[in-house]
Amino acid sequence: MKCFLGLGCAVAALAAPTALAAPAQWTVAGSGIAGVELAGDQLEVGARSDVGGLNPQGHVENQATLFTTTFNDGGPIVCMRVIGNRAVVVWQYRHPLVVPDQPGVVRPYGAAFIEDNGNPVDGQPVDRMADFAVQTANVHFFCESDLVGFFIALPLASGNFVVDGG
Repeated sequence: MKCFLGLGCAVAALAAPTALAAPAQWTVAGSGIAGVELAGDQLEVGARSDVGGLNPQGHVENQATLFTTTFNDGGPIVCMRVIGNRAVVVWQYRHPLVVPDQPGVVRPYGAAFIEDNGNPVDGQPVDRMADFAVQTANVHFFCESDLVGFFIALPLASGNFVVDGG
């Protein structure tokens, strides 16, 4: 009888760390400044969600130029998608973006495609990004699709992002 009790305790001890481990999460973190192709747009991201994109949390700050308007805005994470080393993160701006070049067009969301290619090499970034100001009608394209591989990102001028798919 003691043998069975001891074996049961051993099995319980081995199972306990698994039961207590935090659930897997997607995370995207870091900052970067895009090259001249993206007008030096800047992005600071701290985002996480359950694997699959449920329960997104975090914040993004975005400094960018759209047409002739330069803005500095950010806000809470709305959704995110992660596949391998690539991620799409969507956030809601504190102040919806309206630019004089497109009267009547309101962009209440920002989005970014981020490609994590590891740590900088010899001080030079290897990651890539593209950022977007998004109209409400287009948010689903970023939030609900698995088109993470669809986007084309450009090299960073400086910075580093870390994408973890759990």
